[in-house]
Amino acid sequence: MSRRERVGSDGNAQPYVVALAMLKGDKARQEIETYRNSPEATLRELARKLLNDW
Repeated sequence: MSRRERVGSDGNAQPYVVALAMLKGDKARQEIETYRNSPEATLRELARKLLNDW
């Protein structure tokens, strides 16, 4: 998902973020970190939890 496509669609990104967490790579972690500032509270919380469990 490109950053341009992501604008306004963070609420649909939960499966994507979970899949990134399964990869456990540096780029995946960096991408998950960008969701810590999501306008969607549930996605911010998911990103925080996944990064804490990293």
